[in-house]
Amino acid sequence: MGPRAALALTLLVTFSSAACKPQAPPAEPVPALLHALEQAVQARDAEAVLSHLAAGFRGKAGLERGLVQPELERYFRIYDEIHLERSQPEITPDGDALRVRVRVAFSAKSSLPGVDARLAGVQSTPFQFDLRLEREGNTWRISQAEWDEARPPQ
Repeated sequence: MGPRAALALTLLVTFSSAACKPQAPPAEPVPALLHALEQAVQARDAEAVLSHLAAGFRGKAGLERGLVQPELERYFRIYDEIHLERSQPEITPDGDALRVRVRVAFSAKSSLPGVDARLAGVQSTPFQFDLRLEREGNTWRISQAEWDEARPPQ
């Protein structure tokens, strides 16, 4: 085999193996999805929040997608204003999905008597969210979510 044939064979094998390797999904959709979700919560728009959840969404303690809207609507009736502040997300490819870790602190105001006082402890505690994003067609949606009080940075 001549040098040109060896080079051609090497390039063919290299490109073929690169094309066959599973590609990690791009991380670009994550900031846009988180921003849209943040805007939906701050606008107190339960339907807009739901639009970012996969049909088979599962949340903490088995929370199903069908139970999210009534829960959100209840919170949105209580709080007149909601503000979120989030950290830069940590994004990790997971097969065809993406794992996202993000800390979120929130503050809210209510015109209902006594609600602001009860909320004070929650407002001072940031939460750690662990999300799994999967594609539904061409759209990335949250398929799983777990959250808990965030531990202080070490």
